[in-house]
Formats: sequence, C-alpha cells, structure tokens
Amino acid sequence: MSSTPPTAGEEQTWATLRRGSDRTFVLLAVDTGLRVATGIFLARWLGASGYGAYMYATSWVLILSVPAQLGSARLVVRAVAAELAEGRTGHLRGRVRGGTGLVLAAAVLLAAIVGIVFGALVRAGDDAAREALLWALPMVPLGVVMIVQRAALEGLDRVVRGQVPQRVVQPALFGGLVVGAAAVGMELSATHVVLLAGLTFAVTLIVGAGLLWPLMPARTGRSSSDGFDPRAWLRQSLPMVLLAASQVVNMRLDVVMLGLLGGVEDAGVYGVVTVGASLLTLVLGASGRAFAPLIVRLRALGEHATFQRLVTRSMRRTMVITIAGAVAMLAIAPWALPWLGAEYARGWTPLSILCAAQVVNVGAGMVVLILVMSHHERDAAAGLALGAGANLALNLALIPPYGIIGAAVATLLSTTVWNGLLIWRVRRRLGIDPTVLGRRARR
Repeated sequence: MSSTPPTAGEEQTWATLRRGSDRTFVLLAVDTGLRVATGIFLARWLGASGYGAYMYATSWVLILSVPAQLGSARLVVRAVAAELAEGRTGHLRGRVRGGTGLVLAAAVLLAAIVGIVFGALVRAGDDAAREALLWALPMVPLGVVMIVQRAALEGLDRVVRGQVPQRVVQPALFGGLVVGAAAVGMELSATHVVLLAGLTFAVTLIVGAGLLWPLMPARTGRSSSDGFDPRAWLRQSLPMVLLAASQVVNMRLDVVMLGLLGGVEDAGVYGVVTVGASLLTLVLGASGRAFAPLIVRLRALGEHATFQRLVTRSMRRTMVITIAGAVAMLAIAPWALPWLGAEYARGWTPLSILCAAQVVNVGAGMVVLILVMSHHERDAAAGLALGAGANLALNLALIPPYGIIGAAVATLLSTTVWNGLLIWRVRRRLGIDPTVLGRRARR
C-alpha cells in the first residue's frame, strides 16, 4: 500500500463503506440463511438421489437465465438511472416494458428449445432428473422478469426494496411451503419440489410488480415503448451476457457435469458442499455491492492512491472474515455432513478443496467488479470465459476417475486461472493491485 497517510475524508469514506457493506451483508445473510436451511431440509428429505435431481434441474434454470436476461441486470439499472439524472422520466415505463418484453421472449425461446431437446430427443441419463428439469423450465421466463424488476428498482435508487422480493419473499415462501408439505405428511419427489419453487417464482413476480410500478413516473409521449431501442440493447448486452454466463458456468458447471458424468447421487452430495462453500462468498459479495458506486466516483476524481488504499483495506478485512469462516466450517463439517445422511459423509474432502478455492477468490480481490465499473467489462468477460473453458476441460478430465473430488479440484484450479488473469488485467489497465497484498502496481 501507499505510504501516504489517509485523510480525514478518506476515513469518513471508509466508515461509510463499512456501514454499507455491513447492511448489505445482513440482507444477503437472510437470503442465504433461508436458502441453506431449505437446502438442508431438502437434502435430508429427498436423499442424495432426489436432491441431486433437484439441484440438476435448478442449475439448468440458473444457467439458461443468464443468456435469457440479455444483460438486463446491469443495463436496466444504467438506463433508468441515466433517465432520472437527465430528467427524461417520461419514457421510463417504455424502457422497462420494452426490456421486459425482450428478455421474456428470449427466455421463452430458450426454455422451449431445451424442453424439446430433453423431452423428445435426449433419453440418456436419470429419468427423475430429466422430469424435474422439464417442469423447472417455466421458472426461466419468470426469473428473468424478476431480474428486470429488481434492476429497475435499483435504478430508481430503491436498492433495498429491489432486493426484498428475490432475497426475502421467494426463499421464505419456498421454505415455508416445503416445511408445510412435510408437516402434513406429503411425500414429495424432486419434481414436486420444483413445482413448489415455480409457484414461489410466480408469487414473487407479482410482489415485485406491486413494489415497482407505483414508483414509475407517468409516461409522456405517444407510446409506452418510446425510448427503447431493441437493437441498441442487444449490442450493449453482448459483453454483459458473456460475463454473466461465464460467472454462472464457473459456479454451477461442476454440479451439471457430475449429474451427466457421475450420477445424481454424486451431484446431490456435491450440491450440499457447494452450498456450504458458497457461504464464504457472502462478505465478498456485500463488500462489492457497497464498493461499486465508490469505484466510479474515485476513478472520476482521479483519486488513485485513495482507491488503492480502500481496495486493500476492504479486501484484508474480507479475507480475515473468510478464513475464519472456512476454519469454522471445516471444523463443524465432520459431524454436520453425516447428520444430513450417511451418504453425505464423504463430502468433507471436496468441501475443504472448495473452501480453498473461495480463499483464493477472496485473496485475488474484487477483480471482476473493478474492471466492469471501470468500463473494462470486455477484459472481465474474456478472463472469465477462459476460466469457464478451463473449468469444462478439467471437469471432463477429472470427474470420470475421481468423482466429486475431481470436480472440486477442477473448481480450485479454474478459479486460480481466471483470478490470475484478471489480476494481471487490473494491474495493466488501472495501475492498482486488487489483491490482499495491496502492492502499488505500475502501468
């Protein structure tokens, strides 16, 4: 880090950043806590095979949602915020409706293609997993519309309100339905659980619409679609789609590959430990959400040294918490995994490898966020795409001989690859060190 002491203004900024990060962490923790609790319940209730079929189906939903949303998670925020800043609020409804229609059409098309392929053409694999996947496909269009709603609320500077439907309403309702079904003695399959999840998506979409549309300014002009250019949207969305797709592939490809190459029981065991390891990303995610607008401001003001110091302080704080969480998780896992079921006991080794991958990820810093907020999203997309390719190759090579341990090693190695590439790009593009080391880089 730079030897220049921080100013009083920088200390105030740091205090504000910490408060924002902590508040965001609470919201993310509520979401994750609800999802983890429901996941644990489902893992015990469905068993490794049934839970594996459920994870397989929902992983496909997540993967398909990335290209279907056409970059709307960032594009809608930017468009709505720009309209507000420039006082051109009359076309906000048209932009949001136009974006919603475009992503809805893309989602329906993708879901239909996958449904035809797996329903009529592909007969290999586990029947329960394929059936669950087919019933899960309607969640793709529902999910992308929810993403547009959340992005519009964030663009209207209603960040917390925008997060409530997907991070509180949906997981709480889903968990309540699952527990309620068990309480009345229902014996549900993976397909039944997927149908319950789809129902909660529909309810959440209605809640999101109720929160969004009363806040939208009344439109002006001739048409509600004024101000929306589908071709311009598609041009801007390409690097964003590649970036988001690569992120999701790096997160879920191992589960999908295990379902295809190793069987649904392996996917079920591995799905549990990936949920556990994903808890370690909460602090990094909260720091990133709080830090994003600050990156733009510091870059615009040319405060390079302040930028470097705040990045380093944030990442060192995040690393300490992440390592403490990893140690605690690995200490608890030897009795927690068998408690879920005897078949989950073999998950400790892949869990330890995935925890190491998360420590590597945090140690590298907020490389993706820094590049995207500095208008270098193409660099971020290219690095993550190379990482996804490495992930695919490593999974193909390591899953057949080593099963869930091979999948975990593939994730660790590919995480190291793409983080290393993006560290290099941040240093070259911006002249800062995004890692916990905080050494001043030279361009």
